[in-house]
Amino acid sequence: MAKASPKYSAAAFRKLLAKLAAAKAEASTKVEAQIKEICELASPGFGNRFIDLFRKQWSSREDANEYVYRRNLILVWLDEFSAVKRKPYAEKARQDKADSKARRNKQMVEEFLRREGSDSDSALKAEIGEKHNLKRSTAFEVIDRELEKRGLKSAKPPEA
Repeated sequence: MAKASPKYSAAAFRKLLAKLAAAKAEASTKVEAQIKEICELASPGFGNRFIDLFRKQWSSREDANEYVYRRNLILVWLDEFSAVKRKPYAEKARQDKADSKARRNKQMVEEFLRREGSDSDSALKAEIGEKHNLKRSTAFEVIDRELEKRGLKSAKPPEA
């Protein structure tokens, strides 16, 4: 079974730093290894240097400033890394939402065309919109737009 890799997020990194600060000697080596792995992803060859900065952060003001600066760089990188990893999922969610609206719009127009002669157009559009949890004006817009796409209704109402 493959070894589970740590989460590469800023929150997980902060949690590891807190664990390392409070860890006992036997636990700190495991946490240090996880921190090194994250640091190596952010900046190859920097893992050991970061652990040294972590250990020396209390020895002088310069070391503390250097540690905070490097830690913040890693946190920014982790935020960017997370955003890049989330981007495809966000795009997929947007596409799924657009697809579901397109399906809903298509169903609404098909129902409108099936029942067109039974009621007045306005009442029918409002009723169909109500079934899909839409306000009256939104239902009118959706159905009219889909009818225009199909070429079944002119874009402008006829002038009197």
